[in-house]
Amino acid sequence: MPELIADPMLFCNRPDVPIMAQAAIGDAQFESIHPFTDGNGRIGRTPIGAISRRRGLTKNTLTPIASAMIADVGSYFRLVNNYRSGDADAFVLYLAHSAVRASEVARESVAALDTLPAMWLKLARSRKGSADEKIIPWLLERPVF
Repeated sequence: MPELIADPMLFCNRPDVPIMAQAAIGDAQFESIHPFTDGNGRIGRTPIGAISRRRGLTKNTLTPIASAMIADVGSYFRLVNNYRSGDADAFVLYLAHSAVRASEVARESVAALDTLPAMWLKLARSRKGSADEKIIPWLLERPVF
């Protein structure tokens, strides 16, 4: 098993493969090896974000590409099975379309989140210069607070 896992890991670290192709093939290959009884898809999709970040496709956040991919689990498994039969192109295209969808949804989420501090300030009826007026704008940046 270690040698089967080593090959996709080497592939996922190459700098000379198109980013979406690298992420898609790395995921499909891990899913095809299927080393665990459960969680192979989740573990196999994890490097998608890491590859996107490492290769400079994303800068500040991880776009939830994997979530967009599995929104239609049937298509995901069909395309992984087709990959195993030699059709890598369809899976790469599927990942690229999922990345676009995920980016659009993430952009909408960011826009919605950006409106929250103003709404919270209004609901809190903060006095000018009060502690809550100073803290509320930081809540999105420090969600654990």
